[in-house]
Amino acid sequence: PADDVEHTLQARSYVQTTRILRESVSNIIKHSGATHATISSAIHAGDFVLTIQDNGHGISTELDGRLDKGHGMASMKSRAKQMHGQCLVESGPGWGTVVRLTIPL
Repeated sequence: PADDVEHTLQARSYVQTTRILRESVSNIIKHSGATHATISSAIHAGDFVLTIQDNGHGISTELDGRLDKGHGMASMKSRAKQMHGQCLVESGPGWGTVVRLTIPL
């Protein structure tokens, strides 16, 4: 119910957050080979934190130095920056990928 809502995102932040979520899920479907993904959100220290994690192959070490050169990854980081936040991507071969979006409320 609306009475339980303590924090809301501004309309622009909602749209940008939704686009980052959509790109992350698209990357999981297209590239990860994952059999399981988890999406969670939380309020922590005055920030909204969205975490998307999969159990896929992880990002190859050959691509690791070029993460930001892909249009999707660069777009996610740019969107986060526009909201005065950050989008961190952690990955490694064999342990999947975690995308963590943190934006101030």
